[in-house]
Amino acid sequence: MELLRQPPFFLGKDVLDPYLEEHEESSLSLLENLIEDKVLPKWDACELWSNCFGIAYVEPVTTLVSREALELIPLEIASKAHVLPLYIFDDVLTVAMVNPADEELRVKLEQITQIRISPVFSLPVEINTAISIHYQTEEGLMESLKELKSLDLDLSEEMTEEKIHELTENTSLIQIINSLIYFALRERASDIHIEPSEIVTMIRFRIDGILREMLSFPQKVHAAVSSRLKILCNLNIAELRFPKDGRFSLDVGTNRVDFRVSFMPTIHGEKVVIRVLGNKLKTFLSWIR
Repeated sequence: MELLRQPPFFLGKDVLDPYLEEHEESSLSLLENLIEDKVLPKWDACELWSNCFGIAYVEPVTTLVSREALELIPLEIASKAHVLPLYIFDDVLTVAMVNPADEELRVKLEQITQIRISPVFSLPVEINTAISIHYQTEEGLMESLKELKSLDLDLSEEMTEEKIHELTENTSLIQIINSLIYFALRERASDIHIEPSEIVTMIRFRIDGILREMLSFPQKVHAAVSSRLKILCNLNIAELRFPKDGRFSLDVGTNRVDFRVSFMPTIHGEKVVIRVLGNKLKTFLSWIR
């Protein structure tokens, strides 16, 4: 990649050669590692890479994605092929691809969608995260929340902190919480309210200033959900009597989103409010709509 040794990059032999020892000169893994190690700014590196194909670079988690486009490529195919349909314009479907030069894949997608495909380049991590967000549906999340019933996540006051930590590291629980946050971002929610009652825990989203009931899950696993969020915020999971606030961050593609979380004791458990923070919110509110 001789362009990396020329303006505006000026990557000298001492900088680039160690990477070339581990990666082929034209490999995507080389590009990803240069970005990850902050040797190159992401946008510059991706535009350079996409220019090699003569196409555009698109960051799929912050660009417009239409539901009409999503309906043309099923989730299973998008996940397996690492592609994301973005939008339709003039009877052409723009699709984000890891390898936009893959002509065989483009033809297969055209056969599936019955529409001409225009590929653009996106990083693998961006496509995978965007798939998790944009294909997330209320029905899918409800099915995931139902799975909580079958998980052994009952917490008791007698449990040690180590045991609570062990239970809240449950892979399914982590995945469900991430899916809930992705779904909230997809719906343009500025706040997520998790409110326990005697039988169920209600999830409400604040969208355009209005608090709306969205989903629910069994109250018996509320403590596990609350404790998992406390762990993310580095808070004391054993303290249940007093209000507390914390923060955590979540990687969304190559972006990082910050959240503030408040915990308020109630008779049925802690009410939790998660708020999306920072300038990123304006970007996320432009998704889908």
